[in-house]
Amino acid sequence: VFEANDANGGGVAYLWRRSRFTALDSQFRGNNATWGGVARADDGSAFVAAGSRFVRNGAYYHGGVTYAGAASTFTASNSTFEDNAAATVYDAWPAKGSGNVLFLSSTSIAEMYDVAIRDDDPSTHTLRCFGTGSLYLAHWRVLNADFFSRRRIRVDDACVAFIYRANDDGSLEDELGATLADSTDSVYQLVYWSYPCGPGMWSSDGLEHGNTAAYADAHGVTIDQSDPTCDPTSFPFCPDSCRVCPSGTYSNFTLDRYKLVGETSCFECPVGRYLADDGGAWWLHDGPDDCAVCEPGRFSNEAGASTCAP
Repeated sequence: VFEANDANGGGVAYLWRRSRFTALDSQFRGNNATWGGVARADDGSAFVAAGSRFVRNGAYYHGGVTYAGAASTFTASNSTFEDNAAATVYDAWPAKGSGNVLFLSSTSIAEMYDVAIRDDDPSTHTLRCFGTGSLYLAHWRVLNADFFSRRRIRVDDACVAFIYRANDDGSLEDELGATLADSTDSVYQLVYWSYPCGPGMWSSDGLEHGNTAAYADAHGVTIDQSDPTCDPTSFPFCPDSCRVCPSGTYSNFTLDRYKLVGETSCFECPVGRYLADDGGAWWLHDGPDDCAVCEPGRFSNEAGASTCAP
């Protein structure tokens, strides 16, 4: 637990010269700083959080949780952000404080997967990208109903936002588009109403088109039936849901898949190894270690083998 720390740059951590701070199953409460209430990352550094909770952290200027600049990265997965804040009353660049959760600039990258956000502060944006950063969001949800009505995401200048959305029944797509509307004209935005295939899985375009009974049984929800990437002739179902890799193949788990799409094919096991499961369970195909070495007296002289020959 990191609680009630104060600093100029990064209430808990100031990262510099390609340094790295990784927080696993951690809690951050009431930390404050001038820039980056929890962490400030500069000069190619990285702040990684997984399974963590961020509550009531704040910045006097930018980045209530994280300020990432100068080619740095912020990666968050399976984490919750609640009531964090950036100041709005100071004469700070650009114009005033922004980014209750994140302020991103200067070719920096933020990846946020499987996160929940509650932000009841209407005075500034929750996520702010300024300059030449890249913002990637996938499989995320909001905890307050008016989140989108206040336009909480802003990307400006040469920033790029890649947003994959699957929130409950997927009914908030119009609000998601509206929340980006106050960004400047020079912004390039790419918004999908789906999200990339997970570990051990693939589809023809790397995205989940999950309006199927099997998907609903597994996840309890379906992706919006108006998903524009679906074939209109197949409405209300998309024909190409993510599938588990076939025998002899695997698909690595990495947050890099969320930068554009998931895997459009699976990787073959190397020569001398095999993987027998044929599309049964994704956790048997989520990395190269799932490819077993052939038993003594047996061999495989081709990549992608499902068995080894005697």
